[in-house]
Amino acid sequence: MNENEAREEELHEKSYLHSSSLHWEDKETLGDDEMKRLDRVFQGLGPPHSNLKDLKILNYAGSKFPTWLEDSACSNLVKVELRGCKKCELLPGLGNLHSLEFLKIYAADEVKVVDGEFYGDGNDMVYFPKMKQLCFDSMLSWEEWKSTEGHGDVMPSLRKLKIVRCHKLKGLPDRLPSTLKEVVIEQCDEIIWMTSNPLPLLEDLRLLGNGRGIFSNGRGLEELQTISITHCYGLTSLLNGLGQFKALRNLCIIQRTKLRSLTDGLVQLEALRTVRVHDCTDMQSLFGGFEQLKALRSLDICDCPKLKPLSNLQHLTALEELKIACCPVVTEQIEKDIEEDWRNFSHITRIVIDFQRIQ
Repeated sequence: MNENEAREEELHEKSYLHSSSLHWEDKETLGDDEMKRLDRVFQGLGPPHSNLKDLKILNYAGSKFPTWLEDSACSNLVKVELRGCKKCELLPGLGNLHSLEFLKIYAADEVKVVDGEFYGDGNDMVYFPKMKQLCFDSMLSWEEWKSTEGHGDVMPSLRKLKIVRCHKLKGLPDRLPSTLKEVVIEQCDEIIWMTSNPLPLLEDLRLLGNGRGIFSNGRGLEELQTISITHCYGLTSLLNGLGQFKALRNLCIIQRTKLRSLTDGLVQLEALRTVRVHDCTDMQSLFGGFEQLKALRSLDICDCPKLKPLSNLQHLTALEELKIACCPVVTEQIEKDIEEDWRNFSHITRIVIDFQRIQ
């Protein structure tokens, strides 16, 4: 297809289109002339009709996105996915799209910096005014995410931020939307969290991968309710600061093979209701003052073979569920304690030892 043929598609006339997927053949190597031709073709395809709500751009091999992606003809787009656009060094200025709610950018391999170009001009100094979910995935060269240089409001409706396999990204913007409820960071080795503003609505934080830093401090996360940590073999700073998350209700740690104990700061978490620790083969103890968790309702520990006996479980008066598996020392201790005085465990409605329910 050439530029004239692209114009003949007349996307701007197709009012019946509410969803469109523009798909190119995936090509690893292209000459400069071919890339420029693709740029002209893509520019000639648009803009689409304003009725379009959902746009996917797949495997585009040109060097830059069309200018029409940023103009008023696309202002009614609600969902945009850019996937496999591996040669574009700059992201389009989608911040001008005042109806955009969902944005996913996947495998934009040449993008090194996300900055003002991405935010666009802003409508009344508001960028991405309706954005609810934002996902960056497999951005292999991405190193820096800059805030807007002005004083505009950025993503004032954002609820979920997900960043996956962005191995070179060193940090998040100094200010994140205060509306965030969920943050997912997976396999981002270099990220350090240094948010300077509170996130009063943030309830769910999930970390997966070999993160070294993630947090320089927990400032602004005092309302966090759920933390899930998986395969974060190098993460220590978050655990050392857990005591400051006073609203924390759920803590899940899976496969941290280097972790020997949890922080004693957990005893400060008066709202903690669920603790789940799985596949921590070097874990020797949970933390001092464990019996002080008066709100704890569920304790689930599996495959921690070095874990020492858990004392004073009878003091966990709110405990409703106790699950222990593949922790031989703990299992032996609990079975002995139950045999000696069942009354110490009578308040626990569900007890499962080595996958067998005994109450």
